Amino acid sequence: MNLVVKKSIEKVKRTRKQKLVMGFMAGAMIALAYIPMIKFIDMFGSHVGTLMGALFFPIGLILVLYMGGELVSGNMTVVGIGFLKKEVTFLEMIKNWIDIFIGNTLGVIFAVVVLGYGSGILTSLIPTLETMAQGKLSTTPLQALLSGIGCNWFVGLGVLFFYKYKEGVVQFLGIYLSVAIFVVIGFQHCVANLAIFVLPLLLKTVLLKSVLLNVGMVTLGNIFGGVIFVGLFNTTTSQV
Repeated sequence: MNLVVKKSIEKVKRTRKQKLVMGFMAGAMIALAYIPMIKFIDMFGSHVGTLMGALFFPIGLILVLYMGGELVSGNMTVVGIGFLKKEVTFLEMIKNWIDIFIGNTLGVIFAVVVLGYGSGILTSLIPTLETMAQGKLSTTPLQALLSGIGCNWFVGLGVLFFYKYKEGVVQFLGIYLSVAIFVVIGFQHCVANLAIFVLPLLLKTVLLKSVLLNVGMVTLGNIFGGVIFVGLFNTTTSQV
């Protein structure tokens, strides 16, 4: 059986506690990896700041994959492939995504509120963070959906690259470049967006319903990108 399919079975068989803990770890890593981008945008503006942030943000996914965390966007591809191969049921897939997303959200909140804001690191960056949040919310639901597809097309391929190749440098570059490209383009990732929205939500400078609409549409796009544009395309060509 293909390694990706085996991984998908392994992921859905974990206990809920294991999924929440591993999801927490991954969400925290993604949020912490996003902080350099916020700093760079604050110092150099959105164009140069995003380019520089793209050099550091991929470290988040690299740490998740190498250290064993669970990120919902990656599971959309891996568990989605298990479902397409009929080794994972639809209910198992959905339950896995929900548990991991909850864990990711808790990790993001801890990293941003406790480690970022609590330590004072993000205090001076709040105006920049609010501007970034408003920029995300200015996209239409359709734009958010399409942006989510583009994001997880890259992330999903990066995850498959990690499982396909065993050489450390090759794995690293495959993941690194996949994530860096979607960041530079400006595609949206559901967990990364949460990292931007947490403080503006707490400070009541953005509306909860607007955030839920954005995250919901980006998440749906991430699902399409991971399951259809990566999972289905690769299973139909017998590459997984």
